Parts: sequence; C-alpha cells; structure tokens
Amino acid sequence: MDTYFGVNANNRGTSTLSSYSADGGLKDVGLSLTAKYHLNKSWGLQGGLTYYRMLNDAEDSPLVDDVGDRNQLNASMAVIYAF
Repeated sequence: MDTYFGVNANNRGTSTLSSYSADGGLKDVGLSLTAKYHLNKSWGLQGGLTYYRMLNDAEDSPLVDDVGDRNQLNASMAVIYAF
C-alpha cells in the first residue's frame, strides 16, 4: 500500500504534499458493468463502466485526499471481431 499511496522525501519531488506512510489493508471496493452487442456473426461492440471507492489508508493518502478523488470512474468501449 505504501508503494502506491505513500509520500516521502524520495518520491515527493518538488510537490508540496505532506509526508504519509500507508499501512496495509483493503484498498478499494468497486462495481463493474459490461455490455456486449453483436452487430452480426463476426462483429460486435462491447462497453464497460467501472466504479471504485478508495478505502482506509489509500483514501487518506495526500495523493487521493489532496490531489485526487476517493471516487474513481472508468469507462471503456471496444470493437470486437470473432473469426
């Protein structure tokens, strides 16, 4: 957890983020929705929507609390070809 959400003198660079050491624990919970539509026998479309909510030490990190957001949303769209 500290690798991704910790802030220290070695990885702070020129930012003004305060030092933070993240312990282990549950990072996030999420929900994902995927839909697929077949245009014909070979071609199709697929879309997805995913929501994550950061928890515990990940949520309290200055990277999330000061700069980012504890709510994470991701959308995707793909063209599918089957052969």
